[in-house]
Amino acid sequence: MLGRRAFLAGISSLMVAPGRSEAIKTSRIGLLLNRSADLMTHIDAFGVKLRDLGYTEGRNLIIEREAPDRYEELPERAARLVGLNPDVIVAYGTAAVMAAVRPSTTTPVVMIAVGDPVGAGFVQSLARPGGRITGISILHGELAGKRVELLKEILPSARRIALLWHSLNPGNTPILQATEVAAAKLGLSIDRVDVKGPEHLQTALSAVANRRPDGLVPLPDGMLSAHRDVLISFARTNRLPLISANSEWPQEGALMSYGPDFADHWRRAAVYVDKILKGAKPADLPVEQPTTFELIINLKTAKALGLSIPTAMLLRANNLIE
Repeated sequence: MLGRRAFLAGISSLMVAPGRSEAIKTSRIGLLLNRSADLMTHIDAFGVKLRDLGYTEGRNLIIEREAPDRYEELPERAARLVGLNPDVIVAYGTAAVMAAVRPSTTTPVVMIAVGDPVGAGFVQSLARPGGRITGISILHGELAGKRVELLKEILPSARRIALLWHSLNPGNTPILQATEVAAAKLGLSIDRVDVKGPEHLQTALSAVANRRPDGLVPLPDGMLSAHRDVLISFARTNRLPLISANSEWPQEGALMSYGPDFADHWRRAAVYVDKILKGAKPADLPVEQPTTFELIINLKTAKALGLSIPTAMLLRANNLIE
């Protein structure tokens, strides 16, 4: 896991390019997210896209960053950002968006990775947001169901799945419900295991081991992603097929992942920021949804688990890690 200093220093290195001498308007962006080790690649994509759109930090752009370790810290960090009077705030995840809108009634917010922006009350509809929030939705519920289906396809005899979730993350509740609905249709029972923070991780994993499930599904969550090395090692030791939302997991040894291209979401967020800085109102910018999804399978892990991946699934995969 990246240390806080290294993480923030890494973000600070984005978008560095030679400056120009002429006087130009400087825009200020606030960036609010819960720190996760796999976000650096995605944020790099955000910076590259902003540079392509003509923004260079230190020349015509200032980025104020807040990336706390815990969800409980987000309101205080959001208030700090708003106090710096940004032109727009980019918030990653439901909890960050909730925190970003409270300290101000006027600051535009571009959201990323929000599963149900209408249900959360962020927008009136996807086509017509109607307020000061817009951005990218992520179809978390539908994708959660698909991940369970993929796990069942590989494990047709499976009966019980352990599901790791973070109850302090407000975005996890609808994903949890969607996962349970999908599992019930497949004849699978779900063991909920709540991980309220890093200090509870080992206790939660001990509970999973005691229940002896057939597979493991961590819900999309910054804290869980930041500790994915522990979860992947646990799954390997306990011979548990693990499917995640993020492609970094199978690249580091998990069985597979299924989800959107998160780096592309950050690139799209940069486009929203550009439009807002040029005068567009969030109320008039429709919320986007992902249209392409990536299935990534680690064949080395499958072999180690003694699993035979169906040919049809191999043909659907976007990336096979050998």
